[in-house]
Amino acid sequence: MTTYQELEAIVYETGLWHGGRRDSHGFVLSPEAFELPAADVGELDALAKSVHNCLLGVSRLMAIAANSALHGSSDGYSQLYRALTKGSAYKLPTVRPANIPLLAKVDLMVDRHGCYKIAEIDATNPRSLGYSVLGRKLVSHLMPSSRQLPGVVEYLANHLHSQKTTEITFLYGDTQRFYEPEFRILAQALALCGIAMKVINETEVAVRDGVAVVRRTGEPLPGWYMDLPLMNKNPELIKWLREMASQSAIQFVVPPKHFLSSKALLAMLSNPGGDRRLEALLETQIAESDLGRVRQALPTTWLMHPGVGEIALSPSGHVLKRVVASGMKGVWLAGDPGFDEALQASTTKAEEGNYVLQARVLGRELAWTTLSAPAQAERHADYQLRLTAYCTREGLKDLAVTACRGPRVHGGKAAILTGTVIV
Repeated sequence: MTTYQELEAIVYETGLWHGGRRDSHGFVLSPEAFELPAADVGELDALAKSVHNCLLGVSRLMAIAANSALHGSSDGYSQLYRALTKGSAYKLPTVRPANIPLLAKVDLMVDRHGCYKIAEIDATNPRSLGYSVLGRKLVSHLMPSSRQLPGVVEYLANHLHSQKTTEITFLYGDTQRFYEPEFRILAQALALCGIAMKVINETEVAVRDGVAVVRRTGEPLPGWYMDLPLMNKNPELIKWLREMASQSAIQFVVPPKHFLSSKALLAMLSNPGGDRRLEALLETQIAESDLGRVRQALPTTWLMHPGVGEIALSPSGHVLKRVVASGMKGVWLAGDPGFDEALQASTTKAEEGNYVLQARVLGRELAWTTLSAPAQAERHADYQLRLTAYCTREGLKDLAVTACRGPRVHGGKAAILTGTVIV
């Protein structure tokens, strides 16, 4: 078999391309992996820990902000709460302030100087863990003796075992059906570690006698959930989950704190205008070293509002993003069609707090070899990367890699999906 056929077989073995899904879930195969210099591992470990500590600090601040008895009429807390809950479907910040996502997903770019820069912090979205597993499988086949990062599966499994559970529910909203094959890749990997993960669509669940069950069989769902996903087809289940979450009656690997994924979080941590009230709040819950390390990696990010100032008048070299959006939806690069109109709208009262404006990172261009058929290999020198870093309180667990030709790096048929080796 050729390398192309071997890699193709690995993807099919995961089930991702079964049932004709190669057309909808395809990506470019490559005989290469991202080479992470061993000297950079310590730097990324430290950044991962600092991201975790910043999220923990913000979670505590939001718990205070949600309880006026704790902060009185402090404008600073109210400002923070409004900014981070704007557009969020679930506003449940009072659930155990110290309980934050076990794994925080952080999208990194490598700039033209070789520095790692934070493009996004998406701490409450576990919907790429399966691709981390797949990337590792591809790299393990290509380079079986290579050194890799620890990975997310064993870490997740060890946590669940420590909580005396071997079962977990991966519930997903009906609008997320596209990602279901990827969720099953994660389930396969967890099964090898002794964890049974039930992958189920919201429409397949009913609430009977105060218990969530499989609608067809009546089988109770495990009381541990991966997360509280966005759903819109099962109002009874949504209500039940929100009540259970508010009472801490069910457990989450990724607790329902969607404010930890708002892009407004980037603006709050960046605080480019030097807002003294905000800075004072951050300093009460986040160590200076952690905040400084995150800021060093975080491009300057402004929360857009009518009084944002001259930054909105000279946006060259910036990216405009909706605070609640996924993928490349709601993202405009300066010069894109519609950028000027969206920028103008972002500074109006009607859209206040719905957008951030982030300094654009010029990504390093790398040469990469692709395989498009058993005997067809091509090499191009203009690939840019998105490194999906999985951050924990202990450090970095994995870097899943997406590579595209050009600056708009996102998954799809034209993207390379692979993993990381330490060199």
